[in-house]
Amino acid sequence: IPVPFKRGDLLTWRKFPVYRAHREIFVAESFSRDDERLHAMHLRRGDSSDMLAWGLMVSEAGALYGDHVFAPDSFEYYHGKLEGNARLLHYVSLYMKDEIGLPELLTMQSRILMENLLKNELRVDMHGCCIPEEYLI
Repeated sequence: IPVPFKRGDLLTWRKFPVYRAHREIFVAESFSRDDERLHAMHLRRGDSSDMLAWGLMVSEAGALYGDHVFAPDSFEYYHGKLEGNARLLHYVSLYMKDEIGLPELLTMQSRILMENLLKNELRVDMHGCCIPEEYLI
């Protein structure tokens, strides 16, 4: 069965099929059918299908990382609204499709990381600095 997806597509998949409702979001980077090195590695391990892929995901901390994705029968195009750090995947997808350049991608990654830091992790009560809750807006 040919895999219809291509590099830069924003997809979802069931990482753990047991949890049918939980889906991971990722940007497709490469598929074994398109990557001779990846396909050869899978052949050495006994998998002759073209159904494995490498995808880019975002950690809770906002770091972009790559990992293998399997079970392509559960891949679907992602059409929902990306929130929080996952918004970075939109810009990664645009970059991989040559719709934006590296400076724009890095600018948006920095912006998303800073927004996350300010919203969630930049404490206002450390090292002798304490801003009372009622003063925060």
